[in-house]
Amino acid sequence: MLKRIVLYVTLLVLAFGGKAQTDTEFWFVVPEVTINHQYPGGQPASFRISTGLLPATVTISMPANQYDPVTNPTGFPDIVINLPPNTFHVEDLTCWIMNPCSPVPVPSTSSPIDVNKLENKPLNPSGINNFGIRITSTNPVTVYWEVSRHNNKDIWALKGRNALGNEFYIPFQKHGVNVASVIKDTPSAIDVVATQDNTVVTFQLPPGVQASYGNPMTNIAPGGSYSVTLNRGQTFSLFPIYKSSSTANKLSGTRVTSTKPIAVTIKDDSFKHTSGGCYDIAGDQMVPVGIAGLEYAVI
Repeated sequence: MLKRIVLYVTLLVLAFGGKAQTDTEFWFVVPEVTINHQYPGGQPASFRISTGLLPATVTISMPANQYDPVTNPTGFPDIVINLPPNTFHVEDLTCWIMNPCSPVPVPSTSSPIDVNKLENKPLNPSGINNFGIRITSTNPVTVYWEVSRHNNKDIWALKGRNALGNEFYIPFQKHGVNVASVIKDTPSAIDVVATQDNTVVTFQLPPGVQASYGNPMTNIAPGGSYSVTLNRGQTFSLFPIYKSSSTANKLSGTRVTSTKPIAVTIKDDSFKHTSGGCYDIAGDQMVPVGIAGLEYAVI
């Protein structure tokens, strides 16, 4: 009987994993990771792509900032990767995050510079960027985004069609504070990407919770709401009031709705338990309310 139960749970997990993460189209917004944790942190950063029994041609694109030699010579060129069956591929995009972009430590005589071409950070008053990533494949693949510095590393599992929806509730841990001496940017954030033009995204904050967006920052009143209109491939980041690292100010419980399908990424950078210990980033790509379950098998 025990063997049957173990087999059933294993098959259930495998089936759910295939449904949740194997697909032919993925939308993703890359979260900002602090450069100050194991300086220079946030690198190397890459997409990790795996094929199954079939070969696949995978294309990584940035629809709102697509390269064009005449109209947009500094845009993101499509990356096309031809993969055989049962293959694992690493596509390093560190050069779109910082320069120099070597994964080895930068010599003390030089300082890395954020190039601000991929990570979704507040760069302008509107908080809107053109950094949304779309990945397509001719056959099903699995895709992860990985920040693989020795310290402060994590992976975000891209969930394909299961990541797209019109209603999300956002969780954040409230047991650990972001280490203020390390975090000088956004400690935690909700990042969204639109998959269609004229998408209205609305953030409804929990009672008593405030938020900010943009640079310079604009604040949203406690328990208030804010709506932003995004076109296909555009991104937006919402973060705790004044980039607060306090657990009390985290945006846990925020409701995110949209008029057209969006994908949502969360990150909580360099946090540790209030009693002390090590500190690291955590994050995930969210699933919408429509497919969120009530019971889960935790491995």
